[in-house]
Amino acid sequence: MDQPWCDRSAGKPSAFFRDATEVDLPNGFEDAHAELFSISSSLSCIVVTFNAARDVEGRYEHIARASLSTELRRTKRGFSIIDPRSRKRQAIGQARDDFRRNILKWFKTNLPGAFATSGNLELLPTCELLFLDGIRTQEDPPTRNLWIDYLGLDYGGGDWTSSNLPGLRFAHPVSHVDSQKGHAVLSVERRDLRAFDNAVYGGDDDRAYLNMFSMSLPGLICLWAIPTLLQLYRAELNVVRDSKSFTGQSENAASVLTRLRQVTSNSIDISLLAAELPEAIRFPIRDSWDFFLESDNVETISLISALTRRSIELVDQLATSDRAIRDLLLQQGNLMNALEAIETQRTMSRLTIFITALTIAILILTAVMAVPVVFPNSPEQPTKGVELKGQ
Repeated sequence: MDQPWCDRSAGKPSAFFRDATEVDLPNGFEDAHAELFSISSSLSCIVVTFNAARDVEGRYEHIARASLSTELRRTKRGFSIIDPRSRKRQAIGQARDDFRRNILKWFKTNLPGAFATSGNLELLPTCELLFLDGIRTQEDPPTRNLWIDYLGLDYGGGDWTSSNLPGLRFAHPVSHVDSQKGHAVLSVERRDLRAFDNAVYGGDDDRAYLNMFSMSLPGLICLWAIPTLLQLYRAELNVVRDSKSFTGQSENAASVLTRLRQVTSNSIDISLLAAELPEAIRFPIRDSWDFFLESDNVETISLISALTRRSIELVDQLATSDRAIRDLLLQQGNLMNALEAIETQRTMSRLTIFITALTIAILILTAVMAVPVVFPNSPEQPTKGVELKGQ
């Protein structure tokens, strides 16, 4: 979609398509673009680009320029000393986490899918665009490195450089915090963007730059999200594999059956992915954008090639796990049938004992009630007819 499908810049959401649903955007965002990618016959991906409001864009800079002192925090075993540098890095990480939580809530409400329904925020694939005006070209290396540290751009396994746009870089991950495992950052300076002819996108301003990235990069982000999706399935399968339901430690049959239903649903998805995805990613989504990792004594690596290779590895692992899970499901199903049969036999045994006891009680009661009928004349109390005969 070349036009924003939901625009709040004028104060009221407006839909451009017939029967379109008007929704509010996450807090701090003014408008959004959405694209749908069909990766395979069973896997589709929706990439939504959000445009942040002006006050939100300056949140990181406000934190980085704030005057903070060293903080002494109480821990279980004593105290922890947090220097100003670490406090700023943590504050920016918390702000980033807040943005991602708002986006996850929005996806759960409006676009349910594998990520939204899982609730695993750390695996929700998000990519953030940062304008680093003056940081990359700063003459003072310590100051430049300090800003990069604040933003988490020095963390991770490499610095991926764009092959199309000099100065554009891709960083992932940007933090050691679990809640940000699925987060990446695209960083660039506006002066690098002004070196290109952006007339077709609306000129040289932030909205034009966002239009350019919204039309060019979603395919790459979609490809980058595939390994994250596969990791999500693997994490869920690991939970099932390691749960008490499959280790014989659970005595609650209802929880076992619930877990069986969950893993069966995931197993069906994984079977489809294992069959379709390897062939689909051999011809990745046509996208003119790619990034390369350059470092000393290491061969130059393409980000698309690395993502494709990683996806194939994960698919192979999932296929193996899926077969093991199916065997485990069969064993667990047989065990459940055996347990249900044993429980049924116990119930029938208890019922049989109860019926037998009840039958015996009825027989005894019947015998007691039948005595006056069988022996109607008692020797101690002669009947009136006998007395008359004596007279």
